[in-house]
Amino acid sequence: MQKDDRVERGLGERGGAGWRSAWRRGARKYVTGDASTRVPPAAAAGGIVLYLRLLLEHLVMIFSIIFIALFQYHYISERMRRVFEERYKMKTMQLHRRAILNTCADLSEYTAAHRSGERAANDRRQRITESIQLFSGD
Repeated sequence: MQKDDRVERGLGERGGAGWRSAWRRGARKYVTGDASTRVPPAAAAGGIVLYLRLLLEHLVMIFSIIFIALFQYHYISERMRRVFEERYKMKTMQLHRRAILNTCADLSEYTAAHRSGERAANDRRQRITESIQLFSGD
């Protein structure tokens, strides 16, 4: 038996079947062998099942994270929209109230100026019509 032949068969250089050479032989068998000897069929089936199971678990985890993120985004955006609508309503009500008060003040000034016979009443009348048009949206 030649030295290369012994190493090739995994018996080691000194004649004993050491664990290192046996491990090398086994590793070489699974790496360099044909498809039927690389992995035992039961282990191959188990490996495929394990791989598919891990893939399924990861996909479920990823999709659940995406679903939770989308739900949170929708919930937060809905709440923010409501808050902004309430603020907008409050601001618009304040602006309408201010416009109404300004119009009332202009009307009272106009009537007082008209009674006293002032000619500057036309300017006040113009401001009143502008504010009414602005308020009514015409």
